[in-house]
Amino acid sequence: MAYYSEKGSVHHIYEKCHLGNNIEKENRKNGTGGKPLCEECKKIRTEKLKEKKKK
Repeated sequence: MAYYSEKGSVHHIYEKCHLGNNIEKENRKNGTGGKPLCEECKKIRTEKLKEKKKK
């Protein structure tokens, strides 16, 4: 599920994204907030896609 910080400029989709994990609970909102995907989550997604192609 996508989430973002009210104070941030990007949204996140992976719980293992360390940038997303630093969002304090009171600032964390569900959805994208109309913000682009964070670069760390993009990298995680690319790695996951590569792993699927290997199988």
